[in-house]
Amino acid sequence: MVWLTNVWLVPAIIAPLVLSFRSIRLLGRARDSEERFRTMFEAAPIGMIVRDLDGKLLSTNPAFEKMVGYSREELERVDPASAEDSGDANALNAELLAGKRDDYEIEQRFVAKDGGERWGRVDVTLVRDAGRRPQFVLSMVQDVTQHKLLEDQLRQAQKMEAIGRLAGGVAHDFNNVLAAILGTTDLLLFRMGAADPSREDVDEIRKA
Repeated sequence: MVWLTNVWLVPAIIAPLVLSFRSIRLLGRARDSEERFRTMFEAAPIGMIVRDLDGKLLSTNPAFEKMVGYSREELERVDPASAEDSGDANALNAELLAGKRDDYEIEQRFVAKDGGERWGRVDVTLVRDAGRRPQFVLSMVQDVTQHKLLEDQLRQAQKMEAIGRLAGGVAHDFNNVLAAILGTTDLLLFRMGAADPSREDVDEIRKA
């Protein structure tokens, strides 16, 4: 009817339809992209945390929840990041939000639900939208607790080995001194007569 009555109106009719079709197609792609990200987020073998630009914890994945022992609902109320390590992380976050860096890596402690410590190697990235505006902060947490325990055990073993070497060296030097004393007292006793009044004292030195 538009074509028959006023052909010049045809573009005005078609243009919104084309734009609507393109918008629907873009929305579909966005939903597909979001679904792929959600699938990777949930199935990732390492812990993942999403925080807002103020540092509030928004979402976590199952790997991180397993690491710290808290459920997703509990993590909405409890932030397991150790307050003792927050200084360095806050400084790096400030540089990240200020655009001075795109990402950073840090070793951080987390307090688990059972009260124990968990160590994580954390890779932090600022996620931006298509207009390069900051949206949220994504942290990927690799559990290195066992690695840290082995490092501590190795340091303790090295410390004990050093103490053992020191004690062995002292004992060796001490034995040299004692050998000199024993040799000298033996020589004195050999030279002394049986009736020498000092013989008993020298014999006590040798026994000691």
